[in-house]
Amino acid sequence: HVPSTGYLKSFKLTRVAGAYWRGDSHQDVLQRVYGVAFQHPNHLAEYLHFMEEANKRDHRKLGKQLSLFMFSEEAPGMPFYLPKGQIVRNELMAFSREVRGKAQYEEVSTPFMMNQELWEKSGHWDHYHENMYFSEVDHTSFALKPMNCPG
Repeated sequence: HVPSTGYLKSFKLTRVAGAYWRGDSHQDVLQRVYGVAFQHPNHLAEYLHFMEEANKRDHRKLGKQLSLFMFSEEAPGMPFYLPKGQIVRNELMAFSREVRGKAQYEEVSTPFMMNQELWEKSGHWDHYHENMYFSEVDHTSFALKPMNCPG
């Protein structure tokens, strides 16, 4: 934040988008305006160049172009690794294991679904229960891990 827009010597509007008031499709559509601002024009130029280079390396585009992975509406945001992508993934995992091994770290694996009581004890319940996925088994509530942590 700046006390006055007078400090902003260089700016660029980057995109516009419509959004419903409070996310409610029955409300009016508002216009969102996105932009960036810098005190010096050369900082803006550096930023725009950086963003241009970053867009060339967008993993979503590259993954599709190189047939590394795909996405499906049945699992939004979850990659389906294709053969070449699985090779890359396996190589990264092997490299990671090698580095961790040299540092004497040990690998563990914990269940993806655990009893609700664990989430209450760990403190995850208070922060994440509204966004967790549950299943009832033999009158006991189980939930999927809300993040990649042991539990």
